Amino acid sequence: MKIHSKRYSDDYNTYLNELEASISKSISAHKAANSISFFKSIYPLFVLLETLSAFEYHIDPTRRLLIGEYLDSNEKDKLLKLVSSLNTGTDEEQLIQQAIRKETFTPFFTELYSDSMLLMNHYYLNNYRDCHIHIRNLIEDLLCHLYYKDHKEEFMSEESEYSMNLSPQYFRDYVKRASYLKEFEKLSDSFDKKANHDVSTLFGKLEDLYAKTSSYVHASKETYMTRHSTNAELIFEKQKADLVESTTREFVKLSVAFLVAAHIDQFMRLNEYDKSIILEAFDAAEKHRFRRIFNV
Repeated sequence: MKIHSKRYSDDYNTYLNELEASISKSISAHKAANSISFFKSIYPLFVLLETLSAFEYHIDPTRRLLIGEYLDSNEKDKLLKLVSSLNTGTDEEQLIQQAIRKETFTPFFTELYSDSMLLMNHYYLNNYRDCHIHIRNLIEDLLCHLYYKDHKEEFMSEESEYSMNLSPQYFRDYVKRASYLKEFEKLSDSFDKKANHDVSTLFGKLEDLYAKTSSYVHASKETYMTRHSTNAELIFEKQKADLVESTTREFVKLSVAFLVAAHIDQFMRLNEYDKSIILEAFDAAEKHRFRRIFNV
């Protein structure tokens, strides 16, 4: 498409028509090819994000203490009354739910879901460079969530991240110090016990993923550029699609491992079916090791 006619309204309509045709053609091609493999690769992350944020897996901490006390003292009548009062839908109950969500999650948790959906959209529209850019966005969403859930006062601060010296490198370094992720220091990126210091860990995988996806953000070489002059050029390219899918699988594996470890109490309350879907982020051997290590 060349934008240089005498009437910009004509060019605008030409652009929209071409975009509509490109989108329709891309979706039809993926439907015909039954391109479900990429959807399956990111599906465990969607399920994890949806289930963790569902309130039925969270308990008001004051009521949790009361349940423990009633169990210890064998006061069954009081215990039954308390349990029956959970999630009644009253205004007070809704305020408690809202407060617990704020205490447990950050807006970056929701942004993980949003950017995952945009990544999927770009993949099925054959927009491969933006896929890699969105994976980089997802990495930053994940890191920000893990940092700010532990530092709420900084998230609420009016100061900028720049003024607080909170750089992407700082966030990547922070997760290596987070107590709930310490177990991954001892393990390979396949959850095997490390034989030596040269074995790659999930933290090493994080650095690799960040470096690879950053290349598409800056596009300093032609390899990472799109160079389209028309939306009609957004066509399926198997080699590029396979690379996006493999990179997405790496990110989903990393994010599921980190988020489960960070929210292990909530994860333990999920039903076994949801857990099994989420753990599809790992291959069979990795799943077995992960279940054993975290007792899930």
